[in-house]
Amino acid sequence: MLTREIILETERKMTELHRRVHDTHASRHRENTGFKDWRIACQEWHAYQPATAVLWLPEFHQRLRVGDPEAMEEAILFLELDPWFFGSGYLKERLIRILKSAPLGERECVRLRNVVWNVARGRNRREFRNFCALGARVSSPDFVARLELVSDEENLSSRGKLHRLRDHLRHHAADYSPTRSFKRSRAI
Repeated sequence: MLTREIILETERKMTELHRRVHDTHASRHRENTGFKDWRIACQEWHAYQPATAVLWLPEFHQRLRVGDPEAMEEAILFLELDPWFFGSGYLKERLIRILKSAPLGERECVRLRNVVWNVARGRNRREFRNFCALGARVSSPDFVARLELVSDEENLSSRGKLHRLRDHLRHHAADYSPTRSFKRSRAI
């Protein structure tokens, strides 16, 4: 089972290995050992198997889709910790897409509302639109009221994202109502 420490250690190690590849790449033509150092750094990068790799597995996604409590805990914990390393944004997008259609209890919804709030107040990211969709899925009247109270005291970036989230919830709340069926047919 993934824990806070494991996820944070993965973030640290992935960042370190990725930085080492880039650092050695910059000097690979300058000295006799430069190319060798770069090749070793690349090999170490590709050989590393992070514990969070389980979050990419189809078996994990299936467990998440059916609401397995352990899978839910791991996915939500990953989103709560919001690790920032090579590929983590793509993983967050994948987890969010699955969580939007997964059976969620009130406890999970509360945790995910906090995740969405923190993301809207944090750094800019490419997966923000996915977080807005997740926000619509887990929204509550209190959450919307909290967004309505966003003031000019917020920094400009956060204020803009919080307003965009609020507007998304206003427009798409019905799309994620508890009575909506998430089964979609696919054209072949």
